[in-house]
Parts: sequence; C-alpha cells; structure tokens
Amino acid sequence: MTVLIVDPQPNIPAGEEPGVEVAMFLLRHGVRLTVDPVQSHGRAIPEVILKYAASHNHDVIVLGSYSHARAREIMLGGVTRSLLAQSPIPLLISTER
Repeated sequence: MTVLIVDPQPNIPAGEEPGVEVAMFLLRHGVRLTVDPVQSHGRAIPEVILKYAASHNHDVIVLGSYSHARAREIMLGGVTRSLLAQSPIPLLISTER
C-alpha cells in the first residue's frame, strides 16, 4: 500500500510531515505501506494520482472526500469529482458528514 502525498506542504503548527497521521494509523493496524511524496509540477492532481496508480500497478484508489463551497466546486471542479469521472481504476471513497 502507498500513501501518496501530492505537493506536500509541511504542517507548520504540528511540525509533522504530511501523511504521518494516516501512516501511523495504518501501521498500528498491521498495514505494510510506504509514504510517497510527489510533486505535481503544475499538472492536475487527479492526473497525478491516476498516472501514479497506473505506473505502480495499483488496483484500487482509496481517498477521503469533502466538499468546498458550491460556487468554487462548479468553477474549479474537485479532485473527487474528477477521479469519479476519469478513473479507470476502482475507487473506494470515504466521506465525513
């Protein structure tokens, strides 16, 4: 399993690297994983995720979903929406209400 971090930005207040919390949670449950920070270099985040998953032969993409203001989503779209529309790889999506 890979925890993919696209364009990681350090969490300044806590001083932890992005992905540490989810990696520690998974490790406590016996999941063997790697954390891979990658740069998008201006490419769309969904494109980065899909190309990474395909090039590493991953068979499912697991992601969390949350929404932004309706106007922003209509104008800019969203990673979740784009992955739902474009992914040839099955998605497992967790949402929080």
